[in-house]
Amino acid sequence: MGKLENMDKLEQIMVWKRRQLADRIRPVSERELSRLGSQERSGPGLREALERSDGLAVIAEIKRRSPSAGDIAPQVNAAEQARRYYNAGADALS
Repeated sequence: MGKLENMDKLEQIMVWKRRQLADRIRPVSERELSRLGSQERSGPGLREALERSDGLAVIAEIKRRSPSAGDIAPQVNAAEQARRYYNAGADALS
């Protein structure tokens, strides 16, 4: 049995994702983190969006592919799908 077979599904997904992103990972300076953290955001944060007092809050997920299930909707344009979810009233996007 290989090492991956001895892991639970979440561990397998994390190993797969780390391998997929390995060439995109780079050091980030404190200055860059500070600049990104100070950028103004529009709309409520995730917590505020989900702590609605008037009922159910919905997180809409934009997912083209699943590590376990393969292709789901590979042709989907993420920005356009996010607009559709926003216009439909989603409280948060993933």
